[in-house]
Amino acid sequence: SLAADECLAAIGTETAGSIRQPSAWCGIVGLKPTYGWVSRYGVIAMGSSLDSPGQITKTVEDAALILDILAGRDERDATTSPKKVKSYTENLKESRKMTIGISDDYFAGVDPEIVKAVEEALKIFTKQGHTVKKVKLFDPKYAIDVYTILQRSEVASNLARYDGIRFGFDRSYLGDEAKRRIMLGTYALSAGYYDAYYKKAQKVRTIIIRDFDKAYESVDVIVGPTTPVTALKVGASKDSAMFGELMDVLLEPSSIAGLTGINMPVGFSKEGMPIGMQIIGPQYGPTAAWRVCRDALLPLHEYA
Repeated sequence: SLAADECLAAIGTETAGSIRQPSAWCGIVGLKPTYGWVSRYGVIAMGSSLDSPGQITKTVEDAALILDILAGRDERDATTSPKKVKSYTENLKESRKMTIGISDDYFAGVDPEIVKAVEEALKIFTKQGHTVKKVKLFDPKYAIDVYTILQRSEVASNLARYDGIRFGFDRSYLGDEAKRRIMLGTYALSAGYYDAYYKKAQKVRTIIIRDFDKAYESVDVIVGPTTPVTALKVGASKDSAMFGELMDVLLEPSSIAGLTGINMPVGFSKEGMPIGMQIIGPQYGPTAAWRVCRDALLPLHEYA
């Protein structure tokens, strides 16, 4: 709807890609804030340690304007951060040279046209005076296993309240996908399997978080493709139970770590399909990255 000029902006909730991934496929800006930076009050919990409400917009300026309104402490959501919210529209006026990290593992197996578009965007960063540096990150493919176990386990717990007794309908009204996730999550949390699956997944999650922390000791942000392929035809997901996880593979690590990330359109494929590039920042910043992605990619952004 946003790409078709039917609205000015949209609000979504990203658990592991649901803001940035569709934004990449539609050629628009999608921002996933730091976990806990925007209240989840009113959102039906799915993966409650992952869910991050955010905005989908046409420009970085619009994203900043909306985050000024959305961000901050909410007494009705205990997971929101008590940190003071700075004006993101004011932060767009900041300007400084940044060190941008790239990891080869985030480019492996990605459509060559997407790789080329991101590399061209990185050249623009370099021309603007920013430094591009190679970093080694945990292979994103391992995040699929971690996310699948943790998210399904949290789904099983969060949707257990829908029993038709206290409120709403019972679980027979849920869709097939919701039921599959409940069953897998219940299995992962069951006696005899908790340590083997859920507990181990949490340990790997900690490794991923520390991996990003180490990377941010030498770089300000991390840049890479948002999705491994451009938008597929309607119905492509019908026969693939793991379609979402495979399409979100490059986004799941940063969601698991609770980081902030933004998708920027960086061109089109030969077939005219939009290509997205993600910029991943540490929790709550750096806000100067917003100006970097806006200024450096302005020619591509306006073309898109």
